[in-house]
Amino acid sequence: ALWGAGEAAGGAKGEWEIDDLGIEDDLVDEGPSDVGAAFFFPNPGRGLPKQWTENSQLAVDHIAAGAFESAMPLLSRQCGIADFEPLKPFFLSVYMGANAAAPALPMLPSHPYPLNRAAP
Repeated sequence: ALWGAGEAAGGAKGEWEIDDLGIEDDLVDEGPSDVGAAFFFPNPGRGLPKQWTENSQLAVDHIAAGAFESAMPLLSRQCGIADFEPLKPFFLSVYMGANAAAPALPMLPSHPYPLNRAAP
C-alpha cells in the first residue's frame, strides 16, 4: 500500500480534505441538462457548380459547372449559335479546366473538386 495503516484511516498529517481544495458546489458540472436531446447534422449547403448555374447568366459559368444543357440555350439566345457539335471539345476543355481531381485509394475513382475563382 502507498500509505501506512494509520494514514489510510484518515489520521495522517498532510491528508487532503474536500473543504481544503476550495472547490465550490456550483462549479461542479452536472452534465447536460437535456439528456434526451438528439444531435442533428447541419445541411451541407449548395455546391460550387450549383451556385455557378444559379447565380450567373454567363454560358461559360454553366459550361464550367458541367450544365451543358442550360449553357446551350444561353449561347443560342446571346450569340445566335444553332449547331453546338463543333463546340463540344471546347465545352469539355472548359469543364475540365474548372475542376481538379484528387487521387483516392487504389481501385477507387478520384474525387473531383470544383475550383473557386472568388477569394474567400
